[in-house]
Amino acid sequence: MERVLTLIPATKIDGLLADREFIGQEWFQWLDQQGICCRLRVKSNTTVLGSCGKEIKAAQLFWGIRLNESVT
Repeated sequence: MERVLTLIPATKIDGLLADREFIGQEWFQWLDQQGICCRLRVKSNTTVLGSCGKEIKAAQLFWGIRLNESVT
């Protein structure tokens, strides 16, 4: 990604669409520091930490969102 940024400034990148192999807190922190929004595809049964601090399935976070709808 650093090589990409030598050709395209981060300000010109609307977002990065990543599959579930792109993981890691350091990776997401680095993208955030560069000002690059990341959209990550995850399996619905992936366990994540919910806002209440409790582990839940990713599908539960998005139960009210329709197909092709997005939220920010």
